[in-house]
Amino acid sequence: MPELMVSLQAAFKGTPDIVVGNVVGSNIANILLIMGTGALIYPMDSKSAGIQRDVAVMIVATIGLLVLAYRGGIDRLDAQIMLGCLITYLVAVYLLERGSPEPEHAVHSSVSDMGVFMAMAWVSLGLLALVVGADSLVKGATNIARDFDIEHFRDHGPDYSRCH
Repeated sequence: MPELMVSLQAAFKGTPDIVVGNVVGSNIANILLIMGTGALIYPMDSKSAGIQRDVAVMIVATIGLLVLAYRGGIDRLDAQIMLGCLITYLVAVYLLERGSPEPEHAVHSSVSDMGVFMAMAWVSLGLLALVVGADSLVKGATNIARDFDIEHFRDHGPDYSRCH
């Protein structure tokens, strides 16, 4: 969700380079940092069908991004195809996993313990924080790019140097 918010903010502000950097950087961080740290705490079984499926899909998606990048960009049709692929993948995973036994460590009572109103309040607060944080990140990244005199940001997009 944070990657989506940052990418949307960057797209609305006319800085597609930040969108691509966000996607690629998040992919690298998720693979190396998140999975690596998680495996340090509790080793993962890479032979599980779920992990093998997800890794295969991630590799195909990464190759797809490379093809689009070398082709020259991502247009609206490409975006629609990508969203269609994501929806297809999510539906397929849901259908495959819905009959699977629940993990032993599943948490069932966290929402019922705090109440629906408080849960919704926390979700709303979290979404608001995501939007504000994404906006700040895009503004900061744009300013840093200008400070380093990166050509695209020198002449394009809004100037956030006076924003606080």
